[in-house]
Amino acid sequence: MFSIPLRISLLFVFILQCLQPPVSAEFRVTCAPFKRERIDPLATPGKENGHMHSFFGSRGIGPDAVTADELRASCGSCNVQADRSSYWIPTLYYVSKNATVPVKVAIFHVYYHGQSADRQPFPADFSIISGNPNLTEDEARAQGGIGMEWGFEDSSEEKEAWQLPKRKGGGWLRGNIGFPTSVVKDESLGRHRECAHNDEAGCFNVLRMFFAIWYDLRDDWFDFEDGAYLTLSSGGGHTYHGDFINGWEPSMAEQIVRDTKNYVQVGEPSAARRASPGAQSA
Repeated sequence: MFSIPLRISLLFVFILQCLQPPVSAEFRVTCAPFKRERIDPLATPGKENGHMHSFFGSRGIGPDAVTADELRASCGSCNVQADRSSYWIPTLYYVSKNATVPVKVAIFHVYYHGQSADRQPFPADFSIISGNPNLTEDEARAQGGIGMEWGFEDSSEEKEAWQLPKRKGGGWLRGNIGFPTSVVKDESLGRHRECAHNDEAGCFNVLRMFFAIWYDLRDDWFDFEDGAYLTLSSGGGHTYHGDFINGWEPSMAEQIVRDTKNYVQVGEPSAARRASPGAQSA
């Protein structure tokens, strides 16, 4: 039997542990861009798309619909060997009176977080688009924002979070895209989408994905003068969107859902740069 003082000490330790906030587990993948192409095998399979995209991950991606096995059969540009998924976003351009140039992607991170018992690994056929390239500014404003933000590391410009900057700021420009966690397979779309409500038939929970992208506009050439501006290939900042096709090794897809270790802490952009040195072309 424990002595009374020891039992009190153990009870005190137990209470302290219960009072500690739960660990928010997450896993991060860093990928390099490897091509730009006017295709989108989710939105317009087999056809030329209406705007340019920058691609990351499996090099097995093309204009046609693709399976997880086909993605895993190709090499990839991510730092986790078990991840042969395909990720893509609309290309960001800087437009001046003399030239229109794609802006260099310095860092592309994909965060996976929210590991818990009620989340399921991605199905083998999992694919999804987050964001709406056809959204108008008025619609974005009426919605009170779209859950994403554009901004330089150092800037005093006042604007809507979803608007692209019109003035040069300090550091790198960051954009982000969050993905839904409650999803359902929509046969009419040929991919998954966010559930209309939690009771929708076939709805299930997956890890939350979050794209964090840093663009390098530090060169003096990007002065935002004489009418120069930023635009996405899909339009204004409110049209930012991300596409994902699952290419994870099945065993690792299971592990990143069930393992509650905090693989990587979310840090400031400077910390992210130290983790992923060197700029990469978009």
